[in-house]
Amino acid sequence: MRKTVSGMKRLSRMGKWTALLILMLLCGGCGQAAVQKGETKTDLQLSDISSGTSDNTDSTGDQAVTGAPTEGEYPPEINWEPISTDPSEGLGVTAEDGKGSYPTYQIKIGQLSGELVKEVLLKDRSVSIKEVEKDGWFEDQIDEFYYCQDGTYVENQFGQFLFVTPEAECWPVPGLFMEEVFLKKIFPDGQDEVLTKTDWDYATMQQAKNLVAGYLDKLGVEYGSDWITFGVSGENMTAAMHQAYPDYEYPGETVEVYYAGTGPWTKTYDEEDDVYIMRIPLALEGHPLTAVDRIHLSVGGSILMREGCFAYAMVGQEGLRYLEIRWIMDVAGQSEACALITQEQAIRAVEDYTVKEKAKYHLSDVDMEFIVTEIKFSYGLYLNGDGQIEGEVFPCWEVRGEGFFQEPNYTVAVNVDAVTGEVRNISRVYDQENYTPIRRH
Repeated sequence: MRKTVSGMKRLSRMGKWTALLILMLLCGGCGQAAVQKGETKTDLQLSDISSGTSDNTDSTGDQAVTGAPTEGEYPPEINWEPISTDPSEGLGVTAEDGKGSYPTYQIKIGQLSGELVKEVLLKDRSVSIKEVEKDGWFEDQIDEFYYCQDGTYVENQFGQFLFVTPEAECWPVPGLFMEEVFLKKIFPDGQDEVLTKTDWDYATMQQAKNLVAGYLDKLGVEYGSDWITFGVSGENMTAAMHQAYPDYEYPGETVEVYYAGTGPWTKTYDEEDDVYIMRIPLALEGHPLTAVDRIHLSVGGSILMREGCFAYAMVGQEGLRYLEIRWIMDVAGQSEACALITQEQAIRAVEDYTVKEKAKYHLSDVDMEFIVTEIKFSYGLYLNGDGQIEGEVFPCWEVRGEGFFQEPNYTVAVNVDAVTGEVRNISRVYDQENYTPIRRH
C-alpha cells in the first residue's frame, strides 16, 4: 500500500517528530542522535548508492520528473557480500571503561547534507517533489522533505533524519519493537518465536547489518558496536496483527491505530516481508554515546525530555526499507583531555544530589528512593536549553539504580559529569532484561 504525495505531506507535518511522539506517548521519552561527518570506515561496494540525483526544484517546490522508474521497477540488485569488518568483532566503536583521560566536546545540532542524502539513498528513485519549511523546534533552521516517484520519502530535518520506502510505510516503526507496551499489545502470547529468527533466505543477519553499516558510513554517521538486531517474519507478523486487531473489530486490510503517532498499519504480510529490525547506538569522535532511552534536562524549572542516541533500521529482501537517525550533531570544539573522578566519587555525588533534592522539594525517602545497582561509563549529551542548538557531549558516569527517582517503575541513570562530578541530568534506561527474546549479535 502506498500513500499519495499529499498523504505523505500530511504524515510529515502531523508527525514531524515521529520518534518523539512514540516515546513520549509510550513511556514519556524523546530523542537524540549523533553523527560524525568524517571519513567512512568500510570498503562496502553498494551498487545502489554511487551517485546523486538532481532535483531541479523551482520556487514552488515542484520538480519536473524525468526518467522516472515504471511501476514495480526496483533499484539495482543489492550486493549482500560482507564488508571488510570481521563479523566476530562486530561493527562500530566499542565500549570504553572510563580509564585514562577524556575530552569534553562542544557540539551544535546539525543536519545531513541534502545532496549527500540524494547521493546515498535516492539514486534511481526519481525525486518528484522537494519541499522546505521552518523546523518545528528550531525556528531559525530549515527542514527538507523529498518525495519520490516510487513512493519513497525522506524527512531531512534539523537534528533528525528519516528515510522510508513504500515497503516499510505501513509497518509499525522499528523503534516500537523495542517498547514493552507495544510488544505486549501486538504479541500478547509472547514474542519469542516472532523476534528470534536469526537469518532469512535472502541474506544473513550479518549481511543485513553490513548493508546498514555501509549506508551509515556513506552518510558520515558514527555508531557503536552494541547493536540489537532481530528478525520478524511476515507470517508471524500477520498472526500477531490479526490477534491484536481481529477482523470483527477492525475490518479491512489496514488498521487505523495511529499508535503513538504512527499508522495506518497493514494487517497481512507475506514471506517477502521477512525483515531485520535494528537498534544502533551512535557515537561521536570515537566515543560511544549513552545507551539510555530518555534524558531529562531541567531548564528554567521545567523538565525537557530527549531521546537516547540511536539509529533505527529495517532491512528487507530489496534492501534498506527504513532508516531513522536521532539527533544529528556537529563538533564545534573540544577541551583538553582530563582525568576522571572515580566510580566511588560518582556514587557519592549521586547520594549528595538525592539529599539536596529531598530537602528542596520536602520529599520523604519513599517519595525519592534510589538504590544503586550498576555504574557504567559513556559519553552523555547536554543541550543548553529549550530551542538552543548548542551543548556539550561529556564523559559521563551513569550511576544506575532502581526505585522511585523521578521515574517510577523504571531503571534510571543519574548522569554524573566524570570530569567535574556534577549531576548533569537523569535518564531512563533501556532494560535489556525485559526483552530477552531480542538477541544481541
